[in-house]
Amino acid sequence: MTTALRRYPVLIALCIAALFMVVPFLIVLVNAVKSPAEYSEHGPLSLPGASTWTASRTSGSGSTSGRNSSTRR
Repeated sequence: MTTALRRYPVLIALCIAALFMVVPFLIVLVNAVKSPAEYSEHGPLSLPGASTWTASRTSGSGSTSGRNSSTRR
């Protein structure tokens, strides 16, 4: 019984560490669906009012610079 009691603090510490590793990804996911105006108005930690994907749609379209460019020189 004493070995089981010793494992609980380790389990709790691992759960807290897992939360610290997952929370930044959740913040990125929440900010990915915010509009730029909503991000500016409410900040990065607020929940979005409505999901929008305009930032991901316009961020890389039409770019010809970089490694994967279709234009050869």
